[in-house]
Amino acid sequence: MKKISSIISIFWGTIIFLSLSSSGCASGGSGLSSNVAPNASQTGKAGSMARFAINGNYLYTLDNRQITSFDISNPSIAPVKKAVTTLGFGIETIFPYNNKLYIGTQTGMQVLSLNDPERPMIQYQFFHVRSCDPVVVQNDYVYVTLRGGVVCGGATNELNILKMEGAEGQPNFKSRFSMISPFGLGIDGNKLFICEGTSGLKFFDVSSPTNPMLISHITNIDAYDVIPLGNILLMIGKDGLYQYSYNQASNNIALLSKINIER
Repeated sequence: MKKISSIISIFWGTIIFLSLSSSGCASGGSGLSSNVAPNASQTGKAGSMARFAINGNYLYTLDNRQITSFDISNPSIAPVKKAVTTLGFGIETIFPYNNKLYIGTQTGMQVLSLNDPERPMIQYQFFHVRSCDPVVVQNDYVYVTLRGGVVCGGATNELNILKMEGAEGQPNFKSRFSMISPFGLGIDGNKLFICEGTSGLKFFDVSSPTNPMLISHITNIDAYDVIPLGNILLMIGKDGLYQYSYNQASNNIALLSKINIER
C-alpha cells in the first residue's frame, strides 16, 4: 500500500508541475484547464486530494496544521520559502480557484484569501461533522465530499454543495446528497466526477449546480481521485492510472487506456 501511495503522490505532483512548465500552452487552450485565475502567470492543475498547489507565482504546501508559501517566480532557482501560516488541526487538501485557496479539513472547509499571496489568510470557514473532506470549485459553487468511518472519524458519507455569495463570496450551504464512501472529485463544465473507492466512479450532470443527476456508475474499479482535463479524465485507482474520454454535449464516458500499478 505504501508503494501505491507513493506512486499516487508522484503522479499527482507531476500533473501540477507539467502544467506549470507549460503554462503558456495552458492559457492558450491546449486542454490543460487551470484551477487558478485566468490572469495568473503560471498555472497548475491538481486533483482534489492534493496537498500542494500552484497559484500564479506561488507554490503552497500543507502539513497537518499549517500552510507554507514559496515564491517560484524565477524558474532558474529553487523555490524560495516565504511564510508559514497556522490553520488548525486536521488540514487535509488544497484547491486553488480565483485568487482563493479552498482548504479541506477534518472538521470543515476553510476559504483563504490570496490578496497577499505570501501570507494566505482565513477569510471564511464552513464547519461540518468530523470526516475527510476534499473540495473542488467552479464558478460560485463549491463541491465537498465527506467520508466517515476512517482515520478522520465520523460516520457521514455525502456530497455537500455550497454557493459563494455576497460581495466577498461567503460560502452558504445549498444541498446535500448521500454517497457510499466518497474520496476525490473533479468538475468540468456541467460534468462532475466523484470517486467512491471500492464502489467505483460516479459521473454526474450538474447543469443544475445544486441538483446533480447521476449519469453513469462504473463499478469494476477502486477509484481514489480524478483530474478532468477538457474531455479527458485522468483517474488514479488502487491498481493503476486510468484515462477516460467524455464531452459536454453527451452523457458518454469511455475508457481509453490504463497503466497498471504493481501492488
